Amino acid sequence: MRTQKTRGLRRLGIAVGLVAGAIGLAAAPAMAQVIAPGTLVANKGGYRAVGTNTADGFAKPLANAIFEYSTSSAFPAVPTPFAATDALGVASASVPPATYYVREKTSPANWLSIPTLEWNGSTSAYRSTGTAVASGQSKTAEAAGDSVRFVNERVNPAITTSCRAGLSVLLVMDTSGSTANYRTDYANAANAFVNTLSGTSTSLKISTFATTSKPGVVTYDLATAPGQNAAHAFINGITTSTGADQLTNWDIALQDAAKAKV
Repeated sequence: MRTQKTRGLRRLGIAVGLVAGAIGLAAAPAMAQVIAPGTLVANKGGYRAVGTNTADGFAKPLANAIFEYSTSSAFPAVPTPFAATDALGVASASVPPATYYVREKTSPANWLSIPTLEWNGSTSAYRSTGTAVASGQSKTAEAAGDSVRFVNERVNPAITTSCRAGLSVLLVMDTSGSTANYRTDYANAANAFVNTLSGTSTSLKISTFATTSKPGVVTYDLATAPGQNAAHAFINGITTSTGADQLTNWDIALQDAAKAKV
């Protein structure tokens, strides 16, 4: 014969079993979601590639540059480095999906890093951003979005400490509309340059550019007074370009300068 106490214990046992089962289900760990990493890519350029202004093509690839990246624009004390850029100027890293900031840590031999950019009176750090997405690839780009390839300054070759042996110099002068308010200062600086080299065995050519380039064809012998006077006369006769020819096409100016072979 079952007593009231026995029936009560059985009910208690069933209740405890159900509670224990419920606790066991709640305590089972949930499977963590696995997010595929993305690929962050940084591109490096050196010499200007003639005839192209595309984001990847405006500078020729440069190997052995070291970039570093961080999710903070301030960069931590020890940012994460990329591997060195390859022969195509490319470095990549597998990273969790996020937005990253990238800057150059070490430049290749005979090149100088550019830490800051100056434009229109303001200075900003030379860094780029890229948003890596799962299983996707993101190229870094400057904040302005103009370029995806970092560039450097070339280390200038050593020159003699004396001009007695003579120099061959090409002076490239900007005549675009943006120089109009500085024409006097501009001419004074160019004339001072000529004065500094006057009396030395220096041959000088002067080219100008705005939208188009006007390569220097006359060679001024700065060892002679006639050569010096002719150079000053050319500089003082330069006027600011107007209309369709007032843009600043430094690209074609430097291409012509490279062809001058002074």
